[in-house]
Amino acid sequence: MKSIVSIVAITLFSTFQVLSQDRDYNLVSEERLSPEKRIEVHRINSGILNGQTEDFSIHDGYIFQGRKGKLSKEQARDFFESEIVKSHDTRRIVMKSFLDNGFLLIESIRQFWDGSSWVNSVKSLHTYDENNNQTLVLHQFWDGTEWMDYSRETFAYDENYNRIEWLYQSLDGSIWLNVWKRTYTYDGNNNQTGLSYQAWDVSYWRNVWQNTYAYDENNNQTEWIHQYGSGTIWLNDSKQEYTYDENNNMTERLRKFWSGSNWWNEWRDKYTYHDGNMVIALNQYWDGEFWTNSWHWQYTYDENILMESLWRIWSASFWVNVNKYIYS
Repeated sequence: MKSIVSIVAITLFSTFQVLSQDRDYNLVSEERLSPEKRIEVHRINSGILNGQTEDFSIHDGYIFQGRKGKLSKEQARDFFESEIVKSHDTRRIVMKSFLDNGFLLIESIRQFWDGSSWVNSVKSLHTYDENNNQTLVLHQFWDGTEWMDYSRETFAYDENYNRIEWLYQSLDGSIWLNVWKRTYTYDGNNNQTGLSYQAWDVSYWRNVWQNTYAYDENNNQTEWIHQYGSGTIWLNDSKQEYTYDENNNMTERLRKFWSGSNWWNEWRDKYTYHDGNMVIALNQYWDGEFWTNSWHWQYTYDENILMESLWRIWSASFWVNVNKYIYS
């Protein structure tokens, strides 16, 4: 499972690793963009030019294009415009402030193609404190001539930079009205111990649901309980219990539901490891008396690199192969 997560992470962050030696990037524009707010036109399905998929990115103020010849900044922007117009009816334009270890989203604009031009739809403006914690997201819509506020999200943090509140409000004339909020709690190790969701009901916050979390001495999460609000009390709904081996690998995830006055088994996942890699993930459901097989993942590695995964489902008394994925 760790290898799968790594593959996903590499995919998500490949856009920003523009100088990686295993990718052939060419500098598109030698003229730096604004160091405070650099514009990146998001790739929609990576962008298509003559049937070829191309990667575009901005790094350190420059625009890069993957596996194509060098273009001017104007040509690059023309490419973005023309290809998005030809291939898609929506687009998103963002402004980012780059940091040493990532970026901050400053502005996001969504537009749609009306047949002859791009038309503004919605915009979000993002504000941060001196620690780069997001404190405000302002949402606006385009009324045909200007941007109009319609909702906002505000965030608060504790002294350890943990988010402790997320408040959503809508604009009614010139007054911001409460809609909902989330409240977060933590233990001394900064493990999240609680999350509650409340909705504004005329003059008070109404409890909707909450999650509570427990941890062992190694900060592994051992329990998650979900409850829903009923007036001023919380009623049990479902929970999950987690078990770990001596290497802190999760070996079991057990799901239960609340009925009457007791917790009842619902399903469980059991995990097997070899040399630190997950090799088996087995799902079973509780039939009221026994655990019954449901589905099964099997992972194959070569020197800790995931090479193959096989998904099977249980059919009465034997496993049936469904899908196999080979990684290269």
